[in-house]
Amino acid sequence: MPFEEWCVQRASHSAQFDYWLKTLSLEILLLLYVRSIQEGDFQLYIESLTKLMPWMFALDHTYYARWLTVHIPDMMALPSKHAAVFKEFCEGKFVVQTTNSTFSAMAIDQCREQRNADVKGSGGAIGLMDDAAALRHWMVAGPEVSRIVVEFEKCSIQTSTAEIRSKHHEQHHGVQAAFQKEVESLASVLEELGNPFLDDSQDHLVLDTKDIMEQSVKETVKKVETMGKE
Repeated sequence: MPFEEWCVQRASHSAQFDYWLKTLSLEILLLLYVRSIQEGDFQLYIESLTKLMPWMFALDHTYYARWLTVHIPDMMALPSKHAAVFKEFCEGKFVVQTTNSTFSAMAIDQCREQRNADVKGSGGAIGLMDDAAALRHWMVAGPEVSRIVVEFEKCSIQTSTAEIRSKHHEQHHGVQAAFQKEVESLASVLEELGNPFLDDSQDHLVLDTKDIMEQSVKETVKKVETMGKE
């Protein structure tokens, strides 16, 4: 039996398996969205957002539910309405790449927040709104000061570290060792409390306390994706 069919069959027989399968599916969708941004993959960006949109309705994220229904059709209409923009977006220009590191592009609004942080500096912009002259000085000189500081920091990096800095920050040994430790910790907890994917109970249980959830919760979990699509 193909793995996908087996998962559907197990989910129909176990409320616990159904819950954790939905949780896993949602997390994978979120990771696909993150990947689309950090790799600048426009097609994956649209695909992952489209699959995430029903969850915004089902989980009552009203703001995202309202605006994704506008944003996604706008992006899908680009090939016919703005072919030149669509071509640039497909080349990854809907995100910003500020470093040479792999898998580290970011959304435009996130990049703007980083630049704002550079301009504000360690003292921030608190109190500037009360002094018109100081605010003008900060607005005019702040971006230029930020540019000079960033260029100085780049020049101070030794050439020998250039190859290291081209890697993603999670590719280094310390991060990988910490990740392995967390995976082993999770595995040990599952062994201690019981693997939820092997549970054949028709009840919906809290993983650590084994408390049985109400029937309404079980029914909501079962129909959450269908509710979101509807």
